Amino acid sequence: MEEKRRWSLLVFVGTGLVVAALAYLGSSAWATPGQTDEQKTVPAPATKSVDKTLVLPGHDVEFDLSVKVPAGSLPWENVVLTDTIDSYLTIRGAFSEQGGTEIVGQTVTATIGTIPEGTITVWIYVTVKPGAPHGQVITNTAYVNADEFPAVEVSEPVTITVGYPRYLPLVMKGYIAPWWWGNQRFKLGTSENPSR
Repeated sequence: MEEKRRWSLLVFVGTGLVVAALAYLGSSAWATPGQTDEQKTVPAPATKSVDKTLVLPGHDVEFDLSVKVPAGSLPWENVVLTDTIDSYLTIRGAFSEQGGTEIVGQTVTATIGTIPEGTITVWIYVTVKPGAPHGQVITNTAYVNADEFPAVEVSEPVTITVGYPRYLPLVMKGYIAPWWWGNQRFKLGTSENPSR
C-alpha cells in the first residue's frame, strides 16, 4: 500500500514537471535563440519634421524622416517607408541614406532594407503649387513597416499653412500708421502729411 502511494506521488510530481516544461517551451523564449522580449519591443519607429510651417505658393519645403533602431535591439529587416504627399505640393525629389527611393504620383516609397542599429534619414523635397489657396493647411503623415512590425504611423503628423497673416498688407493699403512714424499716412511706398 505504501509503495502504491509512493508511485502515485511520483506520477503527480512528474506530470507537473512535464506541464511546466511545455509551458516554458511554448513561451517567447522558444521563438528565437537569444531574443528577449525587450529586444522585440518596437518603440516609435520614426520621426518626421519640416523645415517651414508657414509658406507661400512657389516656396520649397523639405520633409525629414528618420527611422531609428534603438541600441541593443535586433536588426530590423525589410524596412520600407511610405509617404503620400498632398496634391497642393509638387514633389521635386527624394533621397535616402540607405537603399533607394521611388516616386509614383504623389507617393514616395523608400526601400531601406536592413537597419542593424542607429538612424537612417530620408529627405523629401517639394514645392508649394501656385494654386494653393491662402490659409490652406497641409497635413502630412508617413508610415514605416518592417518584418518585425506592420505599418506604423510615423510619430505625429506635420502641418504647413499656406499664406501669411492677413494683417500684414494693411500698411501697403494706406491705413493710418502708428503715431511713432511721425503721424504720416503711407501709400505704396510714399507718404504725405495729413491736412491740419
